[in-house]
Amino acid sequence: MPAITLGLAEVEERLQALRWRLNSLTVQHSFYIAAATAAVLSTLLILVGLHASPATFRMVRMGERGVAAGRGIGLRLLRMAALVERPNRCASR
Repeated sequence: MPAITLGLAEVEERLQALRWRLNSLTVQHSFYIAAATAAVLSTLLILVGLHASPATFRMVRMGERGVAAGRGIGLRLLRMAALVERPNRCASR
């Protein structure tokens, strides 16, 4: 009867490769969303600047700053969550 090998090392290697791919796709997706948001906001700002009153332009500009600040806060929170998760991943190895 042949010996049964579990092949845990091979499974872990494949899981690590899968995690790396998933993480890289997540980063790529986040970059695309951020770039699309910036493009839409810039286009909106230009159109409002060309066709609306100065008061409307000021309101849109303040709203755009709020969106940028919110995105920055969200990115900081994601980085903090990654820092918290890192020791857990290192401990499981």
